[in-house]
Amino acid sequence: MKKFGLLLLLFTANFGRLKADEGISTYTQDAFVYSSMGSIASLIMFPIVGIGFRNQSGNIGSDISIQGTGIPGIFLAKGNATVLYYPKPNLKRQFYFGAGAGIMTVNLDETAAFSPELVVGKQYCPDTGGRRFFEAQITPYIMNSQGEGTFVPGLILRYGIGF
Repeated sequence: MKKFGLLLLLFTANFGRLKADEGISTYTQDAFVYSSMGSIASLIMFPIVGIGFRNQSGNIGSDISIQGTGIPGIFLAKGNATVLYYPKPNLKRQFYFGAGAGIMTVNLDETAAFSPELVVGKQYCPDTGGRRFFEAQITPYIMNSQGEGTFVPGLILRYGIGF
C-alpha cells in the first residue's frame, strides 16, 4: 500500500514539472467528444478502447466515458464519471487530476462492480487543432454488488483524441 502511494506521488510530481506554456488563460471554456485507446496495466497488458465526453469551465471539468476490451476469454466493459481539476487552465497545454467513480462488468455474466477512480493527465491542443490527452486512470479498490471489496490496484494508461 505504501509503495502504491509513493508511486502515485512520484507520478504526479513528474507531471507537475511539465509546465511549458501553462499560464492562466482568460478563455478556458471547452467541451469535446473523444475516442481513446490504451492498455490495462495490471499483471498483463490488455488493450482497451473507449469513447467519452469532456467538459471544462475554468479550473473545473468533468469527464464521462465508456471503455471496453474484448480479447479471447475476457470481456470487460467499464463506465466512468470523473470530476477534473485544472490547476492552471490553458487550452494549449494543461495538467489535470481528478476523482470519480466507475462501474464495470467482466464477461457480461457476472454482476457489476463499483470502483473509485483517480486520474492524472496532461491535455494539449496541437497546432493542427483538436484536443489530445495522456492519462493514467487508477482504480485502487473494487466492490461487487454484494458489498464485498477487494484491494486490486489497477492502472489504465490511455491516449485520447478529441473531435
